[in-house]
Amino acid sequence: MHPVLIEIGPLVIRYYGLMYVIAFTVGLYLSWVNVRSLRLRKVRRSAHRERTLAGLRTLLERSENRTGNPLPDAIGAFLARPEGRDELAEAIDVALVAYLSESWAYRWNAAAVADLRDAIASAVRETVGVSEFEGDLFAEKDLVALARAIARGVLFVWDDAVDLLLWTIPGAILGARIYYVVFRWDVYRANPIDVVKIWEGGLAIHGGVLAGILVVYLFARCKRASFWSLTDVLVPSLILGQAIGRIGNLMNGDAFGMPTSLPWGIRFPAESPAGITYPGLATHPSMIYEMLLNLMIFGYLWAIRKRGYKPGFSTAMYFILYAVARSIVSFTRADSLWLGPFRAAHVISLVFVVAFGLLIWRRRLYERVPTA
Repeated sequence: MHPVLIEIGPLVIRYYGLMYVIAFTVGLYLSWVNVRSLRLRKVRRSAHRERTLAGLRTLLERSENRTGNPLPDAIGAFLARPEGRDELAEAIDVALVAYLSESWAYRWNAAAVADLRDAIASAVRETVGVSEFEGDLFAEKDLVALARAIARGVLFVWDDAVDLLLWTIPGAILGARIYYVVFRWDVYRANPIDVVKIWEGGLAIHGGVLAGILVVYLFARCKRASFWSLTDVLVPSLILGQAIGRIGNLMNGDAFGMPTSLPWGIRFPAESPAGITYPGLATHPSMIYEMLLNLMIFGYLWAIRKRGYKPGFSTAMYFILYAVARSIVSFTRADSLWLGPFRAAHVISLVFVVAFGLLIWRRRLYERVPTA
């Protein structure tokens, strides 16, 4: 029924499937570019950094006043001055951010703790001006707590992208399928085994996005990464991948529109989903409408990625802009899922606009903040 590109035994690669492979590849590359450029900014909210520095000052005061294993005289004298504690706190913060950005110690084992101590000792020697210091400023539990606090504000590094993909792709496919089946249960009720036949079609982008976001949240919690900074990196690639995927819909003749007399209406082949539904009739090229709108959203998200907005702003704008775009296109779609008298895409899009609009307003995500 669908145009075939390659057949290798039971494996069939179709034109629209090829477009999804291209979308995945391009999205992966852009994520890499985005991570490399944003890593240098060490995306951290100023309030997060101030809390880290305040905790460092407290730990330094505790180190200065400890009774067992006293500090060398030069370091003790340096910490006795409030301005000295402030200067050393800044230096240690910079050193730990640099270490976490490059090495990203997810497991706080003995080797990671030793590396953290080395980074701090180097910062102490350089700041205080002593040639030798290999001692411990902080107890191990305080050091690990400090590193975890800083790590929550440091953007993940590229090596973790592979892990993220291994988590996200299966989760997004599963979510897209569940979403579609829920809204078409009247079709699958008689033959539940058909639920697993995803090769016959039946994936919904809203379900894939929602499941993907949930997986990214769990990944961020597991890896101790900043969830909003992570999603801000991913959304430009996501929307571009959606745009490229719509070319696959065009080749396959699905995600089609209602009949139209407009001059740009498309008559799909009789064996395509659109041709079967509306034989011989021209239909709205809904997939092209959405592709063009998605490309516009991509251009906007790519343009603002380095403008210093608070973490979460790009993510919220993705959901709002895509919700608006999908709502517009859905008025022309002939294969919409329905929730009572309403199109499911309109309902979920309204939820996205309200929820993420409130998020932007309440957290003032539109404000720009200095980076550390």
